[in-house]
Amino acid sequence: MNIRFFTLLYIASTSEKQKLRGKEISGEERILIYLRNCHVLNHSLQINGFSKLTILTNEKEYLYKLQQKYKLSFEIEEIFFDLPVPKNIGFYSAHFKIDAYRYLGTLANTYSFLLDNDVICLQKLPNHMKELINQRIAVHYAFPTYRVEKHDINIMKYIEPQIITGEWSGGEFIGGDPNFYTQLYNEISSFVKRYFDRINEMFHQGDEMLTSIAIEKMKLNGWKIIDGGTVDLNYRYYSIFENKTIDNYKSWMYHLICDKHFLANIDLVKYNTNGDFIRMYNHYFHTTIKIKKIYHTLKKKFLTYKPQ
Repeated sequence: MNIRFFTLLYIASTSEKQKLRGKEISGEERILIYLRNCHVLNHSLQINGFSKLTILTNEKEYLYKLQQKYKLSFEIEEIFFDLPVPKNIGFYSAHFKIDAYRYLGTLANTYSFLLDNDVICLQKLPNHMKELINQRIAVHYAFPTYRVEKHDINIMKYIEPQIITGEWSGGEFIGGDPNFYTQLYNEISSFVKRYFDRINEMFHQGDEMLTSIAIEKMKLNGWKIIDGGTVDLNYRYYSIFENKTIDNYKSWMYHLICDKHFLANIDLVKYNTNGDFIRMYNHYFHTTIKIKKIYHTLKKKFLTYKPQ
């Protein structure tokens, strides 16, 4: 069975400007951060013996021009998107991950991993992941410290009455064969209208809500889907809240959710082994992240301080 790695980059706007660290940046600069993250993810996969990362997008020609302009490395595939996502909702572009599930369900004899752009691979394929692939067992990442609010669990149960726990599936790490992705897409399609009908009541909007409901329902109906976080396949690493560096966790993949700018500025000439990345990241952690932690601690202290 083929093993392939994908990430989603749905382009809602190429011209919209955005504030970043107090500075206004162009649409191209914003998208370039994501593309450079993809470039580093692709590099990390190839160091560990895997094929090139493929970006799934609605704007292949635009991304190809940026790829050539900035000499970036990855594959680009334009796919069909038709999820009726309302405008002006939270995480608008991320919702189109559901259309990516449908596409991955068409790839015969392929075990596909769908990763977020800011994920990094730091091991070769673990033996237990090989066995899961051979048995066609799907994997996901259940965020262990996340607790869904009672209000959102009630909405999840309205959307899909079978829901019991509201286990939260982080969308950064999903793997499976075509049958898994087809079922995942079909499950979401069966309740997505109810989700959009109540979207304005939800604190948590986005693909993770939809994926969480579908995966819990599939598990309840007998699908074997392994939580990759419990078997060292993926770790969601919030650097500004972590006390340990990433090499303490011994995971296969890491979602560096706070570190997009670090990833976007890595010098790949100096990154030839997993050890190279760990050394660069640990230096960043002990310098830049340490300063951020001090800033956040002081900010919290002064915001909560009430003089007598």
